[in-house]
Amino acid sequence: MASPLMLGLLTASAALVAAGSYFAQPIAYTISDTLGISSIVAGFVVTVGQIGYVIGLLFLMPLGDLIEIRRFLSVLLVGSIACLVAIAIAPNSTTFFVACLGIGISSVSVQILVMLAAFMSSSERRGQAVGTVTGGLLIGILLAWPVATFVSARLGWRALYGLDALVFTILATALRRSLPSRRVHTQQRYVTLVRSLSQLWVGEPELRHRAIRQALLFFGFSLYWTTVPVELREQNGLGPNGIALFGLIGGAGALVAVSMQQQRLRSAISPGAG
Repeated sequence: MASPLMLGLLTASAALVAAGSYFAQPIAYTISDTLGISSIVAGFVVTVGQIGYVIGLLFLMPLGDLIEIRRFLSVLLVGSIACLVAIAIAPNSTTFFVACLGIGISSVSVQILVMLAAFMSSSERRGQAVGTVTGGLLIGILLAWPVATFVSARLGWRALYGLDALVFTILATALRRSLPSRRVHTQQRYVTLVRSLSQLWVGEPELRHRAIRQALLFFGFSLYWTTVPVELREQNGLGPNGIALFGLIGGAGALVAVSMQQQRLRSAISPGAG
């Protein structure tokens, strides 16, 4: 069973994984100046990460049914660390974008963290545990703004990714030592598991409708938070501190939303809930 400490570790890890994919969003103009690329091209950094994330969901996540889950998670986290280090020392834009793609691919580890929260929780607390870890994902995306802006303004964007790799290493070690082993039960082949995704899409209309709705919501969310840094800097004259404060307010709103959701979940599973 997941203790509060373990649930906090899973939530913090989800936040860190999510943040790593979005650090470049508010500081794209700084990265573009260093690597000698246009700000328009630098703006595609988040898009590249999202493409990698889709690749990971389609072709890596099925391996979760074939490989012991703690080992699989460790491999993905090590991949994230390697990509973060590659970004920190990237000599050119090609290395930078390839590493960003790798971060997106390996960031599917957040799905494993959510699954582990459900696996390690009782049926009564499973919804709350999943909601908490998922909330950490959202908070990580929003807090990436102020953290990236604040750290890069003082230490440089390369130091930001280097420090992130260090924190990643600490959390990966803690997860490796704390998580239980989960045996693999399926005998299906990898190709069969990949094909099953399309079968689920066709055969489960409710899943398909929910997936489309969530995709559209996330599309709007990503579009907004990708363009806002440019708007704040060029049209409103905000510097690094102002952009960081804007993102911090967004992160605070996410914390409030997560707290409200947890209250709703507690009410839903309480004996007196209607």
